[in-house]
Amino acid sequence: MKLKNKAVTGLCWHRILNRYLWLFSLVFLLYLPSIRNGFVYDDHALILQKSVPILSVFTQSHWPDLTVTYYRPVARLTMVVQKWLHGDNPWPYHLFNNFLAGIMACWVYAILRLPLFTIPNGLAWGGALLFAVHPITASCVYPICSGRETLLPVLFILAAVYAWINSAYFFCLAMFVLALLSKELALITPLIFWLTDHLKERIHRRPYLPVMIIVLVYFLIRQLIFKGQEHYQIAIFNDPWGPFLTIIYTLQTILTPFMELYYEPWVAVWFSGQRTLICLSIILIMICLFIKNKHKKLILFWSAWFLTGMLMTANLLVQEARFAERYGLFSMVGLIGMLLTLVNARKILWGAILASAVISIHRAEYFKNDLVFQKQWLQTSPKFHILRSCYQLAVFENKYSVQMPWEQGKNQNMTPHWKKAVRHYRIALQDAPDNLNLLQRLARLYLHLKKYDLCIPVFKTLLEQTADPVFYSYLACACARNNETDQAVVWLQEGFKH
Repeated sequence: MKLKNKAVTGLCWHRILNRYLWLFSLVFLLYLPSIRNGFVYDDHALILQKSVPILSVFTQSHWPDLTVTYYRPVARLTMVVQKWLHGDNPWPYHLFNNFLAGIMACWVYAILRLPLFTIPNGLAWGGALLFAVHPITASCVYPICSGRETLLPVLFILAAVYAWINSAYFFCLAMFVLALLSKELALITPLIFWLTDHLKERIHRRPYLPVMIIVLVYFLIRQLIFKGQEHYQIAIFNDPWGPFLTIIYTLQTILTPFMELYYEPWVAVWFSGQRTLICLSIILIMICLFIKNKHKKLILFWSAWFLTGMLMTANLLVQEARFAERYGLFSMVGLIGMLLTLVNARKILWGAILASAVISIHRAEYFKNDLVFQKQWLQTSPKFHILRSCYQLAVFENKYSVQMPWEQGKNQNMTPHWKKAVRHYRIALQDAPDNLNLLQRLARLYLHLKKYDLCIPVFKTLLEQTADPVFYSYLACACARNNETDQAVVWLQEGFKH
């Protein structure tokens, strides 16, 4: 009898492992063509522009050249290590993102199939596949940097939640730490822990103290690195509709996604009356099903998961980008869990999987290279003037294969192209005069072209916006080369103070 039970158990584990392997393989193969794509947008600043020492990612901002106070050392570490291993070849970066998507899908499946949630195994597998092939997930797989900055923390949060539910506390805390060091989104994790405990009605038996200590240490590290430079502006007073629009946008991108890529769109770009009406109709149907459903507590749990996932990007505070598809990645797990609890409709599920996969495959072409990406962004946001300038720059740099002086190889002489680049940067600054990235690139280009009279005022403009010691040193260098020795000493002394 014991041998028979062991054989049955072994067979069950074999079937379960096969499901995980099939899920991973399908997701990996779906996104495999993306290895033909190049670098786009943020990839240039975080991968191509310069190399950084591996350990320095733990002691500096995610964007060391800008004023944004992002601390994401684990996400940045993966990029730095890959650059050290294979340089600026884009396909291994894309391959790693594909691998992360496959692993993340497996964690979603592991959570959905837990007995706690009473979702049939087949539906849980289909729900995980839908999550993985959805255009929101695709928007995190195709762009190397901005995508990975969301894939990694969501993967670690899912692993932490699974471990928390199964009382694997040490593994859970390790995953929570990795999630926090990947993106600020992970601050919602303790709330998800609390929700699962409330669902299981065993709140007082959980080790919340270590979780709170980890959060406290995380904020202390941020304080040491940013040295009081973190400033948060409340957005809800000036834009009280921000959180409501965030919910509508997330529902719209999950339930009725666009076929085309709409990258970080404005409200006027993404808002669609028809799509919103469809979403509200689906929500109304879900409310009717909720009234008749016996698993009301589970549905409320998934609803809370959905809303909690948006908390860090709900426009409660001023954000760099108000709306982005990748913001809804974690919330999508909650909505899928809610739908699977309410409806046992396999045909609808497979129809949604097929439609999502078609859109995601189509979206890959927009990330072919920076030129194609910027062109699509400009077409979908024509009133965003800075995009026009970025597109012109992308056309120029693609045409001449331009590398900046601080990016170039030893035997390259691209001075004529640098002079043309100056003109493009100046045009771009007419649309975005306070853009720090454009300003610092123009100033450094002037410095390399030995146009010291022009680069000095640009560096001064930069220092009015951010007291970065690097800019003080550049300014001092420009003054010294311009025979302004006394002024160079003054700027060096100011730099040492910061």
